[in-house]
Amino acid sequence: MKTTPNTNKGSQSVIDQAGNAQHFDPSIPEIAGSLIGTSGGVVSTGGGDNPDKTLPRAVVSPVVKSEAATLREHARKLRIAANSCSYNIVTLLWKWCNVTVEFENNREIPWEEVEAYAKILDQRALRTAINAATLTPWATGPLSCNKFVGAVGKELDIPYFRNLINENNEMVDDMLADNMYEFISSAVNSSSSGWIELDMGQVQDIADEGKFVVGVAHSVEGLSKHGHIVIAVSSNMPKIREHGRDIPCILDGQHAKEGISHTPDVFGDSVTEPTWAYYKD
Repeated sequence: MKTTPNTNKGSQSVIDQAGNAQHFDPSIPEIAGSLIGTSGGVVSTGGGDNPDKTLPRAVVSPVVKSEAATLREHARKLRIAANSCSYNIVTLLWKWCNVTVEFENNREIPWEEVEAYAKILDQRALRTAINAATLTPWATGPLSCNKFVGAVGKELDIPYFRNLINENNEMVDDMLADNMYEFISSAVNSSSSGWIELDMGQVQDIADEGKFVVGVAHSVEGLSKHGHIVIAVSSNMPKIREHGRDIPCILDGQHAKEGISHTPDVFGDSVTEPTWAYYKD
């Protein structure tokens, strides 16, 4: 592995898997490729505002997970790379930046085009996860709303939900919709949880971006023994009826195989008003 000195005068940063920036002295020689291999994340290198200097790059390395989780992780790393580029631009250290996508044969794209591409990957990831959950026999049917959302969450590698399915692909004990409601209700009140509460009118826009959005309601004593949980889906999915964007398209385990989105009417009167939330990386 060859060693190449870094003669540029700008800063250099490596974004690790946790999303933390580690800064390095650009005057120290770097072993080509070693930072990517070590971090498994994103490398951003400097170039300067002189066109004769090397164009700075943010390199996005491949990951190995389920298909849906891999797409979602690629989108996350693309955003980290683009943010690294924009950080350099804000500090006026560099005037240009490209993102090198290693999982696409080192294709380079301008940093300002990354968000649109990351959104496409998120949308594809959500569709892939929903399709996989729909084809999972134990995740669909009556009284399976928790299993279906758990299966989608596992496919996407969403914290909390990815742990609801054990190594035998079975739902862990006591993880019913009521338990999920209690978790989400608590998580949205913690700034470090990654869970963001939404008004129902915001749900469709976030779901159309490919984000993992759930609506969850708790059972009402004397009316039901079970709560209910659904996942918000793309507005491009066939609908059971036409409705405005303030009413989100949703899917649950009971209706998943229909391939038709429903509306929050499925919650009924035996549960509380649903809490809506999405997970933000």
